[in-house]
Amino acid sequence: MKKLLVFLYCCGAMNSIACAADASVLKNFLVSQSVSGVFSQQTVDKQGKATEEPSQGDFKFQKPGKFNWVYQTPYEQVMVCDGKELFVWDKDLNQ
Repeated sequence: MKKLLVFLYCCGAMNSIACAADASVLKNFLVSQSVSGVFSQQTVDKQGKATEEPSQGDFKFQKPGKFNWVYQTPYEQVMVCDGKELFVWDKDLNQ
């Protein structure tokens, strides 16, 4: 749960990202050891107007404290938490 909170903090720290999650995905995660799905997120300004193209990808969470968050568009990026450390890889920067 602690790593999930770290991940949610990272989402919140990203420049005004609005995330939406299907309630059934969250419910499944609470009763199982893992969950996966796809996402679409949109950055908006204070008036709710989109400021850039939406990001899309997939995610996987595994208890305790592991996750894999993959952005496929518009830029490929992978975030992985092994339960202790958070790793971020950006394909365009090759780092």
